[in-house]
Amino acid sequence: MNSVRLDKIPISKIQEQFYVLNILYPEHTSYHIPSLFKIAGIPSVEILEKSINTIISRHDSLRAVINSDTEGASNSYVDIKVAQIQIEEIFITEPYQGQQLTVIEDELKKPFELDKWPLFRVKLFVFENEISLLTIVFHHIIVDLHSKRIFAKELSFFYNYYSKGTGERPKLNSMPYSSYAEWENEWLESSEANSMLTYWKSQFSDRNYRPNLPTDFDRPAMGCNKGKRKFFFMGGELSSLIDCFAREQSLNTFTILLAAYITLIHKLSGKELVVVGVPLSNRRKVEYKDTFGAFVNILPIHINFSDLNNGIDLVKQLRRVLLLAHRNQEIPFAHMVQNLNLQNSFSYNSIFQVGFTSEPPMKLDLEGVEIRPLEVERMGSQLDLFCTFWQENEAVKGYMEYATDLFKESTIDKWIKEYQDICKELVLYPLKIQF
Repeated sequence: MNSVRLDKIPISKIQEQFYVLNILYPEHTSYHIPSLFKIAGIPSVEILEKSINTIISRHDSLRAVINSDTEGASNSYVDIKVAQIQIEEIFITEPYQGQQLTVIEDELKKPFELDKWPLFRVKLFVFENEISLLTIVFHHIIVDLHSKRIFAKELSFFYNYYSKGTGERPKLNSMPYSSYAEWENEWLESSEANSMLTYWKSQFSDRNYRPNLPTDFDRPAMGCNKGKRKFFFMGGELSSLIDCFAREQSLNTFTILLAAYITLIHKLSGKELVVVGVPLSNRRKVEYKDTFGAFVNILPIHINFSDLNNGIDLVKQLRRVLLLAHRNQEIPFAHMVQNLNLQNSFSYNSIFQVGFTSEPPMKLDLEGVEIRPLEVERMGSQLDLFCTFWQENEAVKGYMEYATDLFKESTIDKWIKEYQDICKELVLYPLKIQF
């Protein structure tokens, strides 16, 4: 792509984190954000392209590439007049029967070159029986969960608008991501940022958070970036019990499920102090609330079980810790690590090795076709173990993403069953859970 702005725009700290990881592990797919859709019927590729190119023109992150020189990495942007993608159609000479073909798996895990535009890909796989599979793969350096929602909302709108010619175009009233990256670099020198950093230093100074989960294999010297996802489902009865307990405690379902997950890690590791990485949206500034880009900040949520007696104590302490993390969420994780006295290692994260989040699949509504998301395998692992859940049709669904360098699939199966048992015990007999 030749038409790239030559002026250098600072990258944000989360982008810097992804950029460094990409240098260390250029074939690493853990920071791909893939979505896979099954389509009954064949959508208009022309309208899909027009819709996506309209979205590209609206959001600078979708036109970004990451360049580097002796002064470090920076954002550059493809000229808005030439930033146009073409959707590749791949015709499969067989009917679709629920299989995920190797060619689709290869598309989902194909590496990105961060200095080459675009940093996302869209392909359509068309089968003989008029079933299509649509793949959308972003690199995390330009997207987060809220940005995925923006993309899905706008793609659905523009596809239907260009199909029918009706509807009110969504407003674009947010600042560009380039403005946020410049603001963040200045803000980190402010007294507000120093105050937030002081909070995190008070929580994590002079401690060693080496991983302690029981592994099936020895830890590699250079990170555990190979991974798989193991999907799970909590039926309506257990999901209803979780929701009911959450209401009783004036909490949300997320807090209850996280409390159970922390309990699982406590039991598996035998550690009194458990630290879990939890992504926060990092969008408290109103002007960037609906900006497309990577804002998410994964922060260490810590629970000290030596201070707890039972499950009620756990959820109360967790509510307090989450509230304080929310109030101090703007401090980038990479900046925090740089300012803490912690041991660094290429083989594991210096503060947490397990993560937890809520992230529902992207959903689209396209005129003239029936479309639904499918479970998608990423074949990479950001941490040793990362639990993701969402609520759908009054049930809890999710997956454990795990490092295959460390764990067998049978181990993860066992831990999922134990996690579900802990969820049930926590919501039914919280006072009987003794720590």
